[in-house]
Amino acid sequence: MLLPILCNQNQLTTTQKGIHRFLEVMFFPFFEDSQYTLNIPNLNTYIQDYLLFTHLKRMGGGEKIGALFDAAVRSYLGCLHPVSKCWGSLFRFSVLARRRRKARQARARRIAPRPAAGPIRPIVRCPTVRYHTKVRAGRGFSLEELRVAGIHKKVARTIGISVDPRRRNKSTESLQANVQRLKEYRSKLVLFPRKPSAPKKGDSSAEELKLATQLTGPVMPIRNVFKKEKARVITEEEKNFKAFASLRMARANARLFGIRAKRAKEAAEQDVEKKK
Repeated sequence: MLLPILCNQNQLTTTQKGIHRFLEVMFFPFFEDSQYTLNIPNLNTYIQDYLLFTHLKRMGGGEKIGALFDAAVRSYLGCLHPVSKCWGSLFRFSVLARRRRKARQARARRIAPRPAAGPIRPIVRCPTVRYHTKVRAGRGFSLEELRVAGIHKKVARTIGISVDPRRRNKSTESLQANVQRLKEYRSKLVLFPRKPSAPKKGDSSAEELKLATQLTGPVMPIRNVFKKEKARVITEEEKNFKAFASLRMARANARLFGIRAKRAKEAAEQDVEKKK
């Protein structure tokens, strides 16, 4: 038998070298009477190895070579994926990018002189313990924030303020921050009258209307500010502080709060009965 495989052995992986050794040892008895030459210059992928096995099987080796072929595929090549789809065959990324840019430009022209990025958004904390130190733009201002700022919820949507009636304020700090944000926005707002001939109270003057330009970026962008702590000497109180014990005690106090309150109430009632 003549079975030369013309390829650079240094470019083959350990698995592919094993496949070549498998061919030399297992397929030699089936081709003793025939002269067979296989020329594969760059055999460096599993697909080419798979085609090699398929070609040998097509030479008429019979059931034995078929069984050896199946065993080799399972051993060396693994299970071939049955799905033969072409993933990522979309070549219209630049076209779609231009379409989105033109749509943004058309929308900005349509809503001018309003801000192109849309209404103002509140400052909210990111969810989960991992990200709650960062702030981002929320969906809309809560009804409580609008009430404290003195803006009606129906009027807010008409002057570029987003409203989220489902949102609830869980801290005084976030409420005050968003109320201050609304007041600052209202002080900088240039409000066009619905009828230029009959302006109403709260509308901007004619001079301000002439100087008004459309804002292209986000309205009052939100930025994360991180304050660096200066290096200092550790105090004795901090050295003696037991963090783990303090956490366990706080958890125990929170868990036993109701039971302790119930016991205190029962003890107070018993004292009143004893005094009677």
